[in-house]
Amino acid sequence: MPKPTEKIWDRERQRRNRELERVASVLGASLHDKVVPADMAVRLLEAVLEPGDRVRLGASTTTECRAGIDIPYS
Repeated sequence: MPKPTEKIWDRERQRRNRELERVASVLGASLHDKVVPADMAVRLLEAVLEPGDRVRLGASTTTECRAGIDIPYS
C-alpha cells in the first residue's frame, strides 16, 4: 500500500489487473479466449463494473456510439 503522499503512476494498469482477477474468479472454467457464454454475461458485467463507471448501450458504429445513451453504473 503506498504512503498517502506517494504518487501512484500506474493506477489504470492496477485497475485493469483487478478487473481481470475478478473476471477470472467469477467465470473460472467458462472463460475461453474473448468469448463468454450468454448466460454468464450478467455475472461478467457485475464483476467488471465499478461504481462510477459509465456504460454505453446499443452502439454498433462510432456514429451511433456518439448518439448513444450513457448510463452511470452505481
